[in-house]
Amino acid sequence: MLVAIVNHNCNANAIALRRSFLPLGPVKLIDSGSRFEPGERQHFDELLPNVYYSGLLNRVYELAATLDDAEPLLITCSDVVIAEPARLVGLMRDAFSRNPKIQIWAPSATGEGAHFRHMMPRGDKPRRVSFVDGYCFAVRKGMLSRVCPVDLRVNSLGWGIDRQLGYLAAISRGSVVVDDRISIMHPNGEGYDRNEASRQYRSWRSRMRYLARIFHGRCEQLAEGIGCTLLQCAIAALHRISPS
Repeated sequence: MLVAIVNHNCNANAIALRRSFLPLGPVKLIDSGSRFEPGERQHFDELLPNVYYSGLLNRVYELAATLDDAEPLLITCSDVVIAEPARLVGLMRDAFSRNPKIQIWAPSATGEGAHFRHMMPRGDKPRRVSFVDGYCFAVRKGMLSRVCPVDLRVNSLGWGIDRQLGYLAAISRGSVVVDDRISIMHPNGEGYDRNEASRQYRSWRSRMRYLARIFHGRCEQLAEGIGCTLLQCAIAALHRISPS
């Protein structure tokens, strides 16, 4: 297992997250072009120029190169508030070890930054979804290798990577789950140009195969419940017919 915390100008919470996860396993705190106050730099494992979300994700994948494909990586943005890190890691490990079909796992989320309704708490057990938001999630290393490295010349801001992971899980007949047994808080703190992120996403998506574009276009509307199941089954069936 590896816990990767990715940061841009949210230094105090990034350092607090690192401290909270250090007793639980290997942790990497990776920065992307932040401004530092005295005494902050020493807490960071990697200091990169501003490579944005996709560049940070690419670096996480490089750092995980020695892990087995089945090993989970927990990736969290530094603005996320995690009240129970030990419980989160325990539930994540349990989910991946008990069910080899699970490829992507995430805690439920509250806060203004939890934009997708299917990420909000629903009950008291894991539930299947079409994709999870990218601010705090775990993914098997082998699944991450199918999307990384992301071409930073096309999509440096990283919109759509979470959907693409959902698509890749679907065509692999794997599962994506939100775990309602635990919740984190994601404040509304976007520090980038949404119009530019959308433009990059459209350009990146236009280069995908038609089946992937269908998934990207439908996965938010069919994010959970029977709609999610039907979407994933249809995508998997169509991929078997025309895998290239």
